[in-house]
Amino acid sequence: RWIHTPGHSAGHVSLFRDTDRTLIAGDAFVTLKMASAIAALTYRREMHGPPPYFTPDWASSRRSVETLARLEPEVAATGHGRPLLGSRMREELHELARDFGRRAVPSKGRYVGRPAVTDAHGVVSVPPRRGAPLPTMLLGLALAGLAGAALGRARR
Repeated sequence: RWIHTPGHSAGHVSLFRDTDRTLIAGDAFVTLKMASAIAALTYRREMHGPPPYFTPDWASSRRSVETLARLEPEVAATGHGRPLLGSRMREELHELARDFGRRAVPSKGRYVGRPAVTDAHGVVSVPPRRGAPLPTMLLGLALAGLAGAALGRARR
């Protein structure tokens, strides 16, 4: 059966087979730390929230992980990482659901605090960008240049 598990994307679904309690979670949660090059190279199995670089609705994502944890799967296959199974996996999935805000939601980002809004036709709105990087970088370079010039004059 399919289960609507929005968060990582508006129309995201997970698949669950009751007979053997197999869950295909897609990217509702993953078993590989997506923000770590070392974890990606070693393919270390560990429970994480959805890929942080693109999850436009963290509140929905939390509810989806809670829904999937309540299924008590025996096997969980995800879009990133190797399948996990058994009681340890269930324990980690419940911990992720319980501590989702601390373990999965990044400390900053465009969608942290305000989700993208979608409907059946697609994206309705997205929150504004949090500070444009180019003006911030230019300001930093200008301040560094001024500091360097002041230091050069002070040495003369």
